Amino acid sequence: MEKIENHFRYAAILGEKIKEAIDEIGQEEIEGNLTDFFHALANVMPNMAYNQIMWKQLNALEFNHFANHLVFQYAKLTDYGEQTKSDEYGA
Repeated sequence: MEKIENHFRYAAILGEKIKEAIDEIGQEEIEGNLTDFFHALANVMPNMAYNQIMWKQLNALEFNHFANHLVFQYAKLTDYGEQTKSDEYGA
């Protein structure tokens, strides 16, 4: 269960930072640029963070492949938090 608890804890911490960013940018600006905001949030920023943490330079398509792998990996979690682990991307 630790793996599951970790990603909820990380999500809570990151969620607070996202709220701060929304406050700084402004709700009105975000609503006027939803595509740009969610592209930055869901694609650009995670790719930048991954590249910085892992000292790799995945391009957008490579990172998307990695992210889709994680979605599949977490979708296969058992009730006990067990999963098949692949180290192809260091995850």
